[in-house]
Amino acid sequence: MAKPKSQPQMSFESAHLHDHAAGIPQDHWSRLSFQYIFCSFDDGQFADMYEAGGRYPISPAFLAGLTILQYMFKASDRQAVDNTIMRRDWRIALGITPDYTGFCATVLVRFRQRLERHGRAYELFANVLQQAAGLGLVQARRLRVDATHLLADVAALSRADSIQEAIRIVVCDLYAS
Repeated sequence: MAKPKSQPQMSFESAHLHDHAAGIPQDHWSRLSFQYIFCSFDDGQFADMYEAGGRYPISPAFLAGLTILQYMFKASDRQAVDNTIMRRDWRIALGITPDYTGFCATVLVRFRQRLERHGRAYELFANVLQQAAGLGLVQARRLRVDATHLLADVAALSRADSIQEAIRIVVCDLYAS
């Protein structure tokens, strides 16, 4: 696939332009996710993962945002693509226009393979953590660990557990505020 060009994501207002139906309030997690998470990604961030030439890829920033939603909702690739078509909250969170028709779920598999091959898989979640820290939702703190092995094992969360907890805190706090 061809290298994506750097282009800023849609403005926050674009999610509202394409969702005229009532029912989803302005402070809903999907609108906040669009504003603070999806808009923080840029196609240019992922350009080095693609080769020159070939057909133009589906926006890597869109796939990154979709991967975050997929992780949050524990959705399979096929469910994630279906959700971009069927669920209003996902459409708002990803700034999807009314003319969007979806894509083959294997695109997500290839995107994750590219992330892994280029050592960039953690970058998606680090971006979310950075946004959360910027909003004051996640704070650095010193963790006191007891000397016993049992307490030390319980106190030390794995990286995936820490990321999952941070995403949960971000979504819950943004939704509550």
